[in-house]
Parts: sequence; C-alpha cells; structure tokens
Amino acid sequence: MLPLDDFIEDIVSKNVYNNLWVSVMHNGGKITDAKPYPMVFNWAEESGLPMIIEIVHHNFEGRFPHNSPKLAYEMVREYKKVPNCVGFLSWCLRYDSNPLFRAALGYYASNNVTYSDTPWVKALEGRYGNKEAAQHFLNAYNASAYITPELSAIAWCPMDRGISHQLILPYWWWSEQDARWSYLVSPVWVPCFFQ
Repeated sequence: MLPLDDFIEDIVSKNVYNNLWVSVMHNGGKITDAKPYPMVFNWAEESGLPMIIEIVHHNFEGRFPHNSPKLAYEMVREYKKVPNCVGFLSWCLRYDSNPLFRAALGYYASNNVTYSDTPWVKALEGRYGNKEAAQHFLNAYNASAYITPELSAIAWCPMDRGISHQLILPYWWWSEQDARWSYLVSPVWVPCFFQ
C-alpha cells in the first residue's frame, strides 16, 4: 500500500493523472463493524479526491452466513459520512450465499430510506413458507451478522482459501510499527488493549 503522504506528494500534487480517484478497502479485507476504518477518512480528507470504498469480506468466505440487510444498511449509512465518497464496490464471490446482504447494499445505496424489515420479510416469505417464519429467519440473520466481525475485531480467523483452521493474532495492529496496522485501523483496538 502506498503511504498517504507519498501519494499526496508524488501523485496528487503533481497532477500525474487527469481523472484521479481513490479506492480504499472498508475494513482492510474483512468486516469488523459497520464503520469504515479511520484510515478511510484520512485518505478521503487529505487527498480531496473522489473515493470508492471497496467491501472485501474475506472473513465471510467460509460460507458462514452474514445475510443481514440491517448490517448492509448500517454500512451504507456509514459510507455516506465519508467525505468525497461517490460509491462503493462489493467483492462478492460467485458462491456467496448472502443474497439479502448484497441486495440490501444496492437498495440502501440507491435509495435514501431508513431501514425496514418489510421488504426483506417479503423476499423471504416465498422461501420459508409464510410471513412469521420469514420474520424469524430475518431476525436470526440480523442477530448473527456481527458474530464473525466481532471475532475478527479481536483476532482474525481467515475463512478464505481453505485456511479457516488458523487463528491470526494481528499483533501489528497493537504495535503501531506500521501505519496500515495501527490506531488508524479500528477504534476497537485502543479501548480493548491499551486502557
């Protein structure tokens, strides 16, 4: 990753490209909460360039469902707070079995509405037989959506590429030796480990 100061000095200030945009990852390859990392805000504010936020959720590739339209709504709402954010790109793998999450990302990004269970219960009724069953499944999707993110906020258990048996303690995040893995990563670290 190119350091922000070098990017500003070598590319932005010299007008190297006529139509320059910035693309950053929401949570650095995994979802730990609905808010983009503070680093995303730094890149948006300091570069002043149009920004696309990438949603890369490697911590969900083990087919653990995160089919929550409410999480999608919360994420989109947080993106809209990022200065210069003009959109987002979601990296969904072909076997991603979370159609409500994906549909809700698109729906809430293109419609300025508050979250409601109604469209999602309706979408689930056909699959689960009736409205009551659909509501129970939606509640379960919404309740379980943060299990993997909250685990990943403490220690990342990579679900992709068949290595889900590993537990990676991201000690770089606590050391501040590398700007990519510092307090700029997630506000969760400082309260949990340095008080």
